[in-house]
Amino acid sequence: MAPLDQPPDIPNAFVDQSSNPVTLTRADSSTVFTPLALFHAYTKYDIDIRNGRTGGAVPVGYAEFAGRWNEDGNCPYRFSTFNSATAVVTTVGAPFPAGFLNSIDPPSTPRAPMPPTTFKYTAGQNDLI
Repeated sequence: MAPLDQPPDIPNAFVDQSSNPVTLTRADSSTVFTPLALFHAYTKYDIDIRNGRTGGAVPVGYAEFAGRWNEDGNCPYRFSTFNSATAVVTTVGAPFPAGFLNSIDPPSTPRAPMPPTTFKYTAGQNDLI
């Protein structure tokens, strides 16, 4: 069990959590490499459909990734699915905790603003250049 100040362990038999990007093993033993930005898109879409926001775009590969991820019955964190033909959201398990997402891809630190640009020419001369 992870300490309280650490994100919880996420047990999923099909995911190599030590890799970046997130690596999912398919049933045929091939692997799918999911960039962290796409994994974040999957978790955001999951939250959206859990909350009834079903009109947005579905991230590419979501159905395959969610289907394989959800096959691990021991993993408490799962992806919801949405059937657009029946307008039914199927929710299995809990959403991913923010601590886990931040542990695999920490939020970026804002950069200091750039100093103002000084020109050695007038605005008209800059336009000509």
